[in-house]
Amino acid sequence: MTTATLTPLLEIAGLRASYGEAEVLRGIDLRVDAGEIVALLGRNGAGRSTLAKAVMGLVARHGSVRLDGVETSQWRTCDLARHGIAYVAETRDLFPTLTVRQNLLLGLRAGRRFAHVCEPLLASLPLLARRLDVRAGVLSGGEQQMLAMARAMAGEPVLLILDEPTEGLAPAVVAQIADWLDVLAKQGIGVLLIEQKLSIALRLAQRVYLMGRGEIAFAGTPAGLAEHHETLRHWLEWSNEGSTFAL
Repeated sequence: MTTATLTPLLEIAGLRASYGEAEVLRGIDLRVDAGEIVALLGRNGAGRSTLAKAVMGLVARHGSVRLDGVETSQWRTCDLARHGIAYVAETRDLFPTLTVRQNLLLGLRAGRRFAHVCEPLLASLPLLARRLDVRAGVLSGGEQQMLAMARAMAGEPVLLILDEPTEGLAPAVVAQIADWLDVLAKQGIGVLLIEQKLSIALRLAQRVYLMGRGEIAFAGTPAGLAEHHETLRHWLEWSNEGSTFAL
């Protein structure tokens, strides 16, 4: 008797990407399953943000990118979004002169209602819910990050790609974002989390990928990564005595 293998939600194989003649990604293999948080770790410049952009068709790319078994490497960014991939860039890309409500409305799928989609999202983000009529440009950094994530989720995606969502934020806000990501995963959303705060990434993630110089240096579980001391030191400058790496 054979056991059926579930199709990964996102499956990347042999992915290469470049800026002009400068190759940044050198054959990346990676997968994210439904309801799974996968952490993508590495130093700045390792190629993590380029990987997110390559999945979204925002840079020149070669290789295979499959969403729920369907090849998407030739799709436009708008087609990827329409079929369920949401991407929150490190820059957040909000419309600063529009209110929180207006930014969320822009994330809705055609024909969907604010009350049906956004109000349930805001129930998990009470800080944001109280700021609906405030312009996005005057929100705090934490509120802006929550808005960027909520706008992405307003499109009802199956996969959420987050690039450095906790950078520069207060610990209390980081904890709220981490809790929300955990809730999303329990609802069946796949999450690819590009993160510098290893304690957050490794607490949330079921699996991790460590990138270095445009390649995958490690793929496995958080516990498995913790055992690869030399890999951590080489690619993350990790120290036993430091507080950056914690399970």
